[in-house]
Amino acid sequence: MDLIEDFAFRLPVTIICDIARDPGGATARHFTQVPAMAGACLDPVPLTPAEIAQGNAGNLMAQMYFQQLFELRRKSPGDDLTTQLVQAEEDGSKLSNEELTANIILLFGAGHETTVNLIGNGLLALYRNPDQLALLKANPALITNAIEEFLRYDLLGAVVRPGGAGGHRRPRRQENPEG
Repeated sequence: MDLIEDFAFRLPVTIICDIARDPGGATARHFTQVPAMAGACLDPVPLTPAEIAQGNAGNLMAQMYFQQLFELRRKSPGDDLTTQLVQAEEDGSKLSNEELTANIILLFGAGHETTVNLIGNGLLALYRNPDQLALLKANPALITNAIEEFLRYDLLGAVVRPGGAGGHRRPRRQENPEG
């Protein structure tokens, strides 16, 4: 099992789809089928024409799907985030389909990227600090503190202390702090 691809990548998509009440999980299937393109637009490496075409096609599919989802929620409101966004109104104005799509994609982008990185970086931190992994295994109640520490964890020189008080990090000493 590849923990990032098989778990960390799929978990936030599944949860966000549940919050948005994605009927049939079409969004989850779309986002989990294109892991290589997720975030590719943020890479400093230029995309090939084929990658650009693939990204554009995926974007068009997502837009068409969301248009249908918004229409469904207008006709059959539910107890979900998508319905709340569709029904949101300020001074008599409602969000356009483009604004709705942008908000849903932002939700996926922000929620997905941070969660995948939290899981990956947290596991890496525990791998690099086996004493802290042993502490967490011995006392699973520390997971809340550990997650808070993973969110603050600095890969460039801090040691995670899941059992410590909130915000407790110990910087590593560097032999040559000037580089």
